[in-house]
Amino acid sequence: SVRKNIIAEARKMLSAAKSEFEIAKSRETSLRRTIDMQKQEVMDLTRKAINFNVIAGESTSNKQFYELLLKKFQEASLSSGINISNVQIVDSAVIPKAPEKPKRGMILLLALMVGSFGGIGAAFFTDYMDDTIKTAEDVDKKLNLPFFDVVPFTKEGSNYVYMIADPKSATAEAYRTIRTGLMLSCAVKELKVILLTSATPNEGKTTTAVNLAVAMAQMGEKVLIIDVDMRRHNLHEAFGISNDTGMTDVIIDPDKFDQAIKKLEACPNLDILLSGRQAPNPSELLGSERQAPNPSELLGSERMRDFIVRMRERYDRVIIDSPPLLAFSDPLVLSTLADGVILVVWGGKTAIDLIRKAIQLFKGIDAKILGVVLNKIDTTRKSYYYYPYYSYYYADGKGKKKRKHKAASA
Repeated sequence: SVRKNIIAEARKMLSAAKSEFEIAKSRETSLRRTIDMQKQEVMDLTRKAINFNVIAGESTSNKQFYELLLKKFQEASLSSGINISNVQIVDSAVIPKAPEKPKRGMILLLALMVGSFGGIGAAFFTDYMDDTIKTAEDVDKKLNLPFFDVVPFTKEGSNYVYMIADPKSATAEAYRTIRTGLMLSCAVKELKVILLTSATPNEGKTTTAVNLAVAMAQMGEKVLIIDVDMRRHNLHEAFGISNDTGMTDVIIDPDKFDQAIKKLEACPNLDILLSGRQAPNPSELLGSERQAPNPSELLGSERMRDFIVRMRERYDRVIIDSPPLLAFSDPLVLSTLADGVILVVWGGKTAIDLIRKAIQLFKGIDAKILGVVLNKIDTTRKSYYYYPYYSYYYADGKGKKKRKHKAASA
């Protein structure tokens, strides 16, 4: 019983000691928190003291700056009450009768001089940078080839038979001049087959070929015009006829020649042979062992050569309208069958380097270049007052009216 009481007392004492320990531990934790809070307050006070010192310094500086400004202001106010000046009026100003600036006369003179010299310089520079052919002198100096004539630019389109539709026009007269120059360029009998081409597309070779053929037919010659541009055939559009049968059909079957020939009532001496079915490669050679020729292999074939020989015997003139040289090689092949080549140039448009390249290609195969035709030229300029305009002027009766009017006025 004593032992049990001792053990119970010991347990009570141990429980009391644990309770005191827990209480002491809680007080320790509370004290630690209080110490941390005190430390945080001390740090806040330190930061606030630093900020206070900075603000106090700025306040002192601003106060000194304000006192300095106030002192300067008081000095300025004091000195403003005293009028002291070193300026004296020596002579009164004279009002000018005219403005000193701007000097309009001198400015206008300088503008006129600068504009004139600038315009002249720009004109020379533009002419220097222009690498096209526009006049007969350019053909003679830059190309060293014979020159036939200038064909005026018209608004009717590129395929227009001027020799029939408007025979009194300046354009028709230009084609007559080309015909005359062509006749005088060499012996008439030596010039039966004539090839017309250009360096680049859309230079007017088809229009030139059509009107030249009509001009020769109107002289009484038996003329045949052939469209050998198998890729872009437009001769039928110039005459307004259908392109059902033509060159490819005749070469394949010579018996179809009479069927393929087209005629015009307005020009009975002219026979027209269109291109016929389209052929993608006209300049390829036709092998002699081939019995069924492809239309794309016609222009360099023996059948083509035989056809040209037959046409020489049948017609006085054979005009061949070929594709542009720098686009296709067909004109080189055809130039070996022709007696001469006429190069059509779009005046003021085609670059001289392209024209020289085309000429060099013809000279490389010893083709005979008869001359150059300048096409689509603006003849309204003073440098192109050629005789075709005077011819048309008097042929229309306007010249007579003008002379009568002058006589009446006198």
